[in-house]
Amino acid sequence: PPPVERHGNHGRWSAIAVVVLLPIATLALYWGVGEPDYLSASRQQPVELDMADAVTRLEQRLAQNPDNPEGWFMLGRTYMSLGRYPEAVKAIEKLYELVGEHPTVLIALADSLAMKNGGRYEGRPTELVMRAIELNPDEPTGLWLAGMVSEERGDLAAAVSYWRRAEIHLQDDPQRLTELRAMISSAEMRGKLPPSSPISRVQTS
Repeated sequence: PPPVERHGNHGRWSAIAVVVLLPIATLALYWGVGEPDYLSASRQQPVELDMADAVTRLEQRLAQNPDNPEGWFMLGRTYMSLGRYPEAVKAIEKLYELVGEHPTVLIALADSLAMKNGGRYEGRPTELVMRAIELNPDEPTGLWLAGMVSEERGDLAAAVSYWRRAEIHLQDDPQRLTELRAMISSAEMRGKLPPSSPISRVQTS
């Protein structure tokens, strides 16, 4: 939903975002947990859905069908949005067991572990983030988090470098782009770095 506070000073961009919760109606429809209790027959009127009940039903479905990666992904995202970080870690660890080193999964796992650890990326979360961008150097969420890892280490120049690379891929997302540019400006000021310029797509090809 995205953004929520992280590290006390940055908006939290949940990986899969890292970190965005699918609309609960989508969750209900996808898993068949919403009929007929949640959705009106016509589906023309907005219906207020009970998040806790939907999550419980999703958990029950996964208990019956534990080899469904999409379900674990959705459950992990939902736990993250609710601030239930230890449970999010368990769900995304299960997803990791099922699909292996997919960059999106690595990022989600890093983010959940970091949030469980009070928003810090040292240790395994850092390893997961760096592995994700090794597998996909153009993954914007991975680059965003790699910048946060660098910032946590005190390497503001590296943080700016990663964030400038992420910036290229956020041109269609004004809210996150504005947030990212504010982070870049802050890092440059704190690190007394010369102002950098956005990286063009041509430069990265």
